[in-house]
Amino acid sequence: MAINIIGEDAKAKKVTTCGNCSAVLEYTHADTKVERRTDYTGCTDEYRALNCPRCGNSINVKMY
Repeated sequence: MAINIIGEDAKAKKVTTCGNCSAVLEYTHADTKVERRTDYTGCTDEYRALNCPRCGNSINVKMY
């Protein structure tokens, strides 16, 4: 038996705005990636981020 995609759940879509070029972006969890960043104290934090398709800016989004 094969798995078929029949659509997307509208509740799974999120919206954010690029702080660089003001583009309004609609995305799902699958569009994001995990980024690890180290601050000046040496602590590492994990963020979910996506790249703006217009300007390439990395945008932090809420983890879910």
